[in-house]
Amino acid sequence: MAISKAPIAQVVLLGFICFGCPGMFNAVNSLGAGGGTDPTTGSNANAALYTTFALFGLFGGAINNILGPRIQMFIGGLTYSLYIGASLNNDVSGGADGPAGAKAFFIIAGAILGVGAGLLWSSQGALIMAYPTEEKKATYFAVFWIIFNLGSVFGNTVGLILNFNNPDVAISNGTFGAFIGITILGSCCALLLADPKTVVRADGTPVEVITQGNIVGEAIEVLKLFGNWRMLLMAPCFLASNYFYAYQFNYINGHFFNVRSGSFNAIFYWAFQALGSFVISKFLDNEKWSRHTRSRVGLAVVFVGNTALWIGAIIYQQTAFNDVAPGTPLGKTRVDLFGNPGETHPAMWGITIMYVLMASLDAMFQSYAYWIMGALTNDYATLSRYGGFYKGIQSLGGAISWIIGGVVGAPVWTQLIITVVLVIGSLPIAYATVNSVKDTSKSDDEAAKAAAKA
Repeated sequence: MAISKAPIAQVVLLGFICFGCPGMFNAVNSLGAGGGTDPTTGSNANAALYTTFALFGLFGGAINNILGPRIQMFIGGLTYSLYIGASLNNDVSGGADGPAGAKAFFIIAGAILGVGAGLLWSSQGALIMAYPTEEKKATYFAVFWIIFNLGSVFGNTVGLILNFNNPDVAISNGTFGAFIGITILGSCCALLLADPKTVVRADGTPVEVITQGNIVGEAIEVLKLFGNWRMLLMAPCFLASNYFYAYQFNYINGHFFNVRSGSFNAIFYWAFQALGSFVISKFLDNEKWSRHTRSRVGLAVVFVGNTALWIGAIIYQQTAFNDVAPGTPLGKTRVDLFGNPGETHPAMWGITIMYVLMASLDAMFQSYAYWIMGALTNDYATLSRYGGFYKGIQSLGGAISWIIGGVVGAPVWTQLIITVVLVIGSLPIAYATVNSVKDTSKSDDEAAKAAAKA
């Protein structure tokens, strides 16, 4: 049974699915890889996760065009429960000092989650870009992004409350258990999704679904995107858009702060994700300017904001980060923002502010990427493939980052410099694609349909 088939109702439902599944994953992961006492295994699990995510994200759009979003998101959502359960099992078994079997299970669960996440996010991408009318694509994405990130705000608030009196230990077992229950509820929400063929946009136009009808044909259509110059020029942006998470979560929040302070930071991190998406949506859907103008100015805003932020991160890394390295001068393994007056280095509040600003710019980056893809076409099947391509390339960047940071154990400066080069360098490359955005895609969509029928 589906709830209202109104596009905005379906987008709200998408938000609640991701509130419960990726939202809880982010709540756990933003406290350090896996959220437990074994960051090395957590990093390895995330490396496995993003490796399989890259493959199944890439072809997730093709699979979505066969299975449909309802079944695909339900299956994908359940894998988040497995991952959090495996993280809990590893922690209960002894964490870093536990048996190899628990560690192996956690890593395998990470790989399985990569499969499920690829399925879930490719379906989400297709729906979030296909359901709105052209003038509301950023607004619909912001509605989704706000609800989704409120899941992480909620999860970290629960973590902060339950762990406040135990500031130096990992996430409690009860917190893990609550997260598992919420992920199961989130995945079940997917069963309420409507068939896209039955959804009518706010302007009265139906969501037409014309697919190849078989997985081989769909896979070929996905592979053709590697010959699509617009997607290829966007690919560096896609690669960069998840690369920085290992640096942000493991080094900034997981390395410097104890659990209750990390939970506090994470609450604002995900709240500012919601805020960043809301702010940029107000510009991207502002019809005072042509869509072509908005596409180019939007690129400039994202570029300037990220350039300033990441150059600031380099400066802060060189100064304040070195001053407050764990054990020096505080004499503690991690910093407690809620410690006794005089115990917390004042620079830590500056790091917290920089951390949440990173969240806002991340949200603007990803909101803008989805808006550009949605501006290229309104066709559901094509957008499904675009969404899968985006998540596949994005997850490849995440896999490389977690491998470099966790498996290889490269210095933090290596991670930071690669992040800066990718984020700042990728945006100008996308200009030709951005400049090709027209004030409407309707004529191109009609021509594509006519060619397909011929």
